[in-house]
Amino acid sequence: MTSPSLENLALPIKTIEYSDDSVYFGQILGESLKQGLGKFTFTNKGYYIGEWNNDEMSGYGSLMLESSICIYEGFWKNSKFNGIGIFRNIYQNQQNIEDIDYRNFNDLGDKWIKYEGEFDEDLMNGKGKLEFVNGDVFIGNFERNKIEGKGIFLKKSNGEKMIRIWKENMMMEDEKT
Repeated sequence: MTSPSLENLALPIKTIEYSDDSVYFGQILGESLKQGLGKFTFTNKGYYIGEWNNDEMSGYGSLMLESSICIYEGFWKNSKFNGIGIFRNIYQNQQNIEDIDYRNFNDLGDKWIKYEGEFDEDLMNGKGKLEFVNGDVFIGNFERNKIEGKGIFLKKSNGEKMIRIWKENMMMEDEKT
């Protein structure tokens, strides 16, 4: 976690209740600008806890469900996932777990557990690791939520390791590395 700036440490702490029943508790700048460290509870009782800059989630923070299950933990910029983080799939499909078609990730659906890696404006973008419900793992490069470039696919069922090249989620058959 990054250290809050020294000037933010001196900011006052306040509770702000909004007309939609959301609530902010934390440091503010002026009368109501979220700045520094704080917790914002959404109307659905999920919440963000972490750093704020100029009324935006910015810096290190966590997005939680009402049940305190963490959906995202990592860095933010302008209220979007940005930088290194962990994104968990709360809708993962645990039924009919079968082999993951590593040749075509377009049909993946909710057969993944979590992504750890780089984000840019809420999208998986850069180096990352995707873990699947059947225990398989992909490690490689992502561009705008798609697998792109060189990567390694590890099959848990037989220990097979495939180093290949993908373009827009599709394995390039003729390009082994």
